[in-house]
Amino acid sequence: MRARMIGLRSGMRGAGPALVIGIACCGLASAGGQQPLAKLQARAGQVADLSFSPDGRLLASGHDDDRVRIWSVNDRRIERTIRVRVPVLSGSPRPAETQQHIEAVSWSPGGEFVASGFSAGFGRGVVQLWEPATGKELRTLAENVHNVRVTAVSPDGRLVAVNLRDPEHEGQMIVLFDSQTGATAGRLRGERLAVTAALFLPDGRRLVSAGGTKAQVWDLENHALLCTFDKHKSAINCLAVAPDGALVATGDARDVLHLWNPEGAAGVHEIEMKYDLSRPPRGSRERMRGAGADDAKRPGGVTALVFSRSGRTVIAGYVDRGIRLWSTKTGKRWESLFGHAERVTALAITPDGGTLASGGRDGLIALWKLNEPATDPTVDEDDEGRTGDDGK
Repeated sequence: MRARMIGLRSGMRGAGPALVIGIACCGLASAGGQQPLAKLQARAGQVADLSFSPDGRLLASGHDDDRVRIWSVNDRRIERTIRVRVPVLSGSPRPAETQQHIEAVSWSPGGEFVASGFSAGFGRGVVQLWEPATGKELRTLAENVHNVRVTAVSPDGRLVAVNLRDPEHEGQMIVLFDSQTGATAGRLRGERLAVTAALFLPDGRRLVSAGGTKAQVWDLENHALLCTFDKHKSAINCLAVAPDGALVATGDARDVLHLWNPEGAAGVHEIEMKYDLSRPPRGSRERMRGAGADDAKRPGGVTALVFSRSGRTVIAGYVDRGIRLWSTKTGKRWESLFGHAERVTALAITPDGGTLASGGRDGLIALWKLNEPATDPTVDEDDEGRTGDDGK
C-alpha cells in the first residue's frame, strides 16, 4: 500500500507547532508511509497512557510526572493541565520528580470524568477522578497504594476497576469502585494474581485482566473467574478488547500477539512479528540504534494495543518503535508506521475510528489518520510496503 500526499500545511498554534498533512490512501495515512498527521510534545518524559474523550475532541495523556494533560485534538495544544495531589507519608520526604508517574488515564464513556492512576515510589500511589472541564478533583478512590497501572471505566461509567495489592493473597487484586460514591463495589481475586492491564467487555457484565503469562475473564455479578487464556510463553504487556466484545488481543514481551475469544478463551490467531535483518526496512538500523543489543535481534515486545472501531484491525505498538496494523480475519499485516524516536508505549483511537494516537518513550504523541482497506490482506506487507510470505 502506498500513500499519495495531496496537501501540506504547517504553522504555530497554542503552545507548540502543529503539522497538518492531507493524505489520500487506502491504509493508514502517512507521508511516504512514515510521518504522522501531527506531533504533540509535552516535554514530560514518556507517555504512559492515552484516552480520547467520547466526542474525540480531547485527548488525555499521562507522563513521567504528576500531571494529567488534556489536549485539544483540533488545535494541537494543551487545553488543561491537572496536577495530582501526591500523598504525604509521615516521616517521608516528598518523592523526587523522577519517581513520579501517571501510569493510567481513562475517560468515562459519558465524558463526566477522567480517572487517573499515579505512582511515586512505594506506598505513594493515588487513584483519582477529575472533572475534565475544570480540572477539579471529584473524589479519591484509593491512596497510599503502589504500582497502579489500571483505571478502567465500565461502559455505563458506574464502575472503575483498579489494580491494588491483595492483603489476603500473594499478588494483586482488581478492586471495583463506584464512580459516584467512591465506595468499593467488589473485588476480583486469585492466588498470585498479576495485573498489568484490564478492560471491561462491552456488555458491562465481564472484565478481562492480564498479567504474567495469563489473561482472565471475570464475571462482575458474582466476582468469579470465568476462564483463563494461557497460551503466552512470555509476560503479557498489554491487552485490547474489540468494540463488539467478540475478540480480545494480548501482546507479550517476545513479540507475540494473540487474538482470542473471551467466551471460553479459545484462540483465534497467533501473530509473531518476524524480522528479516538481512534486508531491514528503510531506517530500521537508525530506529534500533541505542535501543539495546537485544533490540538489534528482535523488537523486544508488543507494548500497546488497540482495535479499530470496525474490529477488522488490531493495531500494535512495539519496542522497535514501530506501529503495525494486523487483520483480525487473516492475521496478516497491511501497514507499518514509524513516527517515534523510542519505543511505542501507548495507543488510543477516537470513537469515530478516524484518528489514531500513539505515545512513546520519547515523550511524543503522534496523531495518525486511519482508513481501513476494503479487503483484508492475505499476505504480510512489510515495513517497506513490500508483500510476500512473512514480508519476504
